[in-house]
Amino acid sequence: MSSTKLKDYGSVPIIDATTAIDPNVSWVEAHVINKEGENDKEGMMLMGIETVSATHSSQFTSYRDLPFAVAFVAHLVAMGIVGLISGSYNGLFNIPSTHDAVNGDSSIHTELCVEILTMRLSCTTTTFNPSDADAFFITSAGYLPVILVASISGVASILIPSIVTSGFIPRYPRATVSASLLLSTICNISLAILLVIYFPKWYTAVISLLWIGVSIWFYRRIQRFIPYAAAVMKIASDGISRHWGIYIVSFASSILSFLWLGYWVYVANGLELWADLGASNTSTTSTTGAYYYDYASGASGGGSMQGKLAAKVFFLLLSLYWTSTVLMNITQTTVAGVIATYCFENPSIVSNPSSTSPHKTVSQSLSRALTTSLGSICFGSLLNALVTTLRVMADYAREQARRNNEAGMAMLFCVLQCILSVIEDIIEYFNKWAYTFVGIYGTSYLESGKMVLELFRARGCEAILTNGLNMYVLNAIVGITGLVCGLMGGFVATVSSYAAGGLNGWLGFGMGFMIGVIFSSIMASTLQGAVKGVLICYIDHPGKMHEMHSEDTKVLGNAISLVFPDIKEFRFTDANVTVV
Repeated sequence: MSSTKLKDYGSVPIIDATTAIDPNVSWVEAHVINKEGENDKEGMMLMGIETVSATHSSQFTSYRDLPFAVAFVAHLVAMGIVGLISGSYNGLFNIPSTHDAVNGDSSIHTELCVEILTMRLSCTTTTFNPSDADAFFITSAGYLPVILVASISGVASILIPSIVTSGFIPRYPRATVSASLLLSTICNISLAILLVIYFPKWYTAVISLLWIGVSIWFYRRIQRFIPYAAAVMKIASDGISRHWGIYIVSFASSILSFLWLGYWVYVANGLELWADLGASNTSTTSTTGAYYYDYASGASGGGSMQGKLAAKVFFLLLSLYWTSTVLMNITQTTVAGVIATYCFENPSIVSNPSSTSPHKTVSQSLSRALTTSLGSICFGSLLNALVTTLRVMADYAREQARRNNEAGMAMLFCVLQCILSVIEDIIEYFNKWAYTFVGIYGTSYLESGKMVLELFRARGCEAILTNGLNMYVLNAIVGITGLVCGLMGGFVATVSSYAAGGLNGWLGFGMGFMIGVIFSSIMASTLQGAVKGVLICYIDHPGKMHEMHSEDTKVLGNAISLVFPDIKEFRFTDANVTVV
């Protein structure tokens, strides 16, 4: 058998293509890598006889979108220097005096702190009452229940998703998807019934009936998609279970995001962001109230001061969102590389796990995300962060205009906010697919986004991009985990002995629920990234995937043929089988 050239990114062996439609060859090889052969390392292998595993293959050495990686690192250095010079937590958590509360100053300070700490400038205003301050703090007698609730909820929030993804989904994929879909339908019907109970009006009854009818209709119509979602979820959960070290990467990324948020607050407070925003908010006249659109004021400091404040807010928010998004996308890219390795692994490695280290696979994929693909990650994350920053500023400016009775400006910023929100959602959706492509093939950010669409279009699989049935499973995992952790937290808080001012049952439930949702969401997002990786691997090179995981691939192909009949047939000539 004649030899062919092997070009790879360290995670996926890609065989030279003779035609873009042939499922026994890689579409990406024909349309991307062959055009950039001078940037790839080459190796030799015999088709169908020798398969080079990702853990032993050559590394991709070309750095993509390098200027954006340099810019990101320079931005981190700049933030570090600013933090060393000006950073401070002084005064950030000071409780305002009664006099300030009466004058409304505390409302501004408290609101702005909460808005930024939650990574969103909210549109609501609350007045802080100093007499209620004790309600926000737990006395020393309540520390033990808090520690118990946090510990038990934290352990449960990791164990429950792990059991579901590693044990239940691989064994009962269709039952898992069906149960998740049924649970979602029951929740919708329950909410519709509660709407009528709490608001017994004729129009709420009509809305509830329509709501229930649509929910039942959707449940019946979506049944044919269950085999497809189950097949994808099974392969993805198998891959994640084998390389469970990816969860460590996900949790580490989340911890770094929280640490970055804390450091960002340290820098922003040192630069007196809160004080400047508070001073801007105290000016409630129609001529000097909002720094976002008033640059012509003749007051002291005038428009130049307001412009400097706007620039400070913009660059600080951009730094916050850019870094957080980069950390999140590093995880997404790492997951894609790991799943691609699993999808195209040598069968001997699958049957003999000791022949290679799953942890090495994870570390190699993470290494590529932090080196050769870091520029691509920073590029797409910057676009996302820019739109998010502008959307948040437009949101806040709209509220400022409303407070100043500027109806026209409020309407303008509302329209701008809606447009930016739509753009933000589009970027976030396509970034998930683009970063999956980056993690698998190591292409640049713009090239990855383009190639994803062209790949699915060439294979006739555009409809798969819009199918999100697996999200019902992920949402069910998060919801059930949060509920269980909440119940456990409420029980622990209720039975624990504590003095007045400690943690009561409802606070324990809320704390446990929050911990359960946060931790399980991290694990669910990892599985979601794995699902996208499986789909791209299958659509690009179904022949190679069938060679490595024949049974799972045949189930997936048959399921896709039932729901997407327009997809072109993929014929595996080496196995004499047909899979769609």
